[in-house]
Amino acid sequence: MHQVESALRQSEYLRIHDRLSLPDLLARYPGRRGTHAVKAALARRAERPGRSRSWLEERFLPFIDRHHLPRPQLNAWLRIPGRTVQVDCLWPESKNVAELDGWAGHGTRIAFREDRARDRRLRVAGYAVTRISWAQLDDEPEAIAADLRVLLEERPAIQTSVITYSDDGLRGDLQPG
Repeated sequence: MHQVESALRQSEYLRIHDRLSLPDLLARYPGRRGTHAVKAALARRAERPGRSRSWLEERFLPFIDRHHLPRPQLNAWLRIPGRTVQVDCLWPESKNVAELDGWAGHGTRIAFREDRARDRRLRVAGYAVTRISWAQLDDEPEAIAADLRVLLEERPAIQTSVITYSDDGLRGDLQPG
């Protein structure tokens, strides 16, 4: 089913089909093989638009669905102070971003430095950034899913410990995060 969704995303991006023609064809041929898969893929596309640009992004959507997590917008553009950036996955309601990092695109010194600078700018703009690698999806899928579930929940500010220095030593106080 995810292959159908991927094909729809790609064909729309390449302007190979008109999205309006598919519902007409589904109505005209309701019993044809594959109709259910195309209807389901169109419904999911309406939930969160966007086009995947990598195999890791293609793997991420089935992972999200398998773990019953909300679908992100793929390759969404965000306007942040001083620039516009494209993020791999965006959950606008909770201001969460996931960057899906493969070694080929992010394994250089320049990419490493640029990724951190972009993460910092996104955090300043109020977005939480989580980086997820191909290996992490393979090696620790349950931990990734659990962490995302917590990050995507809307919750009050987290209490953090702030350590201050004074003449009589260290002191820690709980402050709203």
